[in-house]
Amino acid sequence: TVKSLLIKGSLDKNEDEKAILDFAINYCALKINVGETKYYEEMFQLYQYALKKELLYIDGYLFPSTIKNIVTMSLRLGELEWVEQFLTDYKEKIHPDHQMDVYNYNLAHLLFYQKKYTEALEYLQDANYKDVFFKADATKLRAMIYYEQVEDRLLDSLIESFYMANYRNNIVSDKHLESNKNFITLLKQLNNTADSDKDKLQKLLLKVDQKERISARQWLKEKIAEKLGIKV
Repeated sequence: TVKSLLIKGSLDKNEDEKAILDFAINYCALKINVGETKYYEEMFQLYQYALKKELLYIDGYLFPSTIKNIVTMSLRLGELEWVEQFLTDYKEKIHPDHQMDVYNYNLAHLLFYQKKYTEALEYLQDANYKDVFFKADATKLRAMIYYEQVEDRLLDSLIESFYMANYRNNIVSDKHLESNKNFITLLKQLNNTADSDKDKLQKLLLKVDQKERISARQWLKEKIAEKLGIKV
């Protein structure tokens, strides 16, 4: 595989190592987006290799989206300690213009996985996102925290404001808008569905699976499964 060739260092000298790495990571991302979660481990190893070989830097810095992708993928694998060390080690590799926002968001994401919801909210509130993608991701993370905390009033208010922000957004692609809309719509339906309504919950689980584009797919499936008393 490309991963094994990269890790063993057995590529031909004329090959563009970074281009092949980018292709491999993008391939894993495409597979993950259609539900093939086994590719998280593949991607994790590719990113570890890329960090070791310093293949991800542009003008000496890591892109905010690269940091986010690494953290999100690692958290989904349960690599919480690795993420904590990664954020400590690579904080200074984030461009100063974005450093605190990117660090705070990703630390909040880690705290969310550690179920430290109040702390996570504090880090989200300390950020003033200039990047529209990070702003949307921070809003989605806050929605997930409010759901976990059973803060129905705060969640309802956030959902409505997110609908409006998503509707007015003419900067991000239609694919991102669709992914965000599907997430917030199905989260609202989940929050309004009683634990006893098993039929509706089963249909909701099917909807999440069938959506081509949806943010936080696995988290939504887990929350529906909790209400159903099953594992996914």
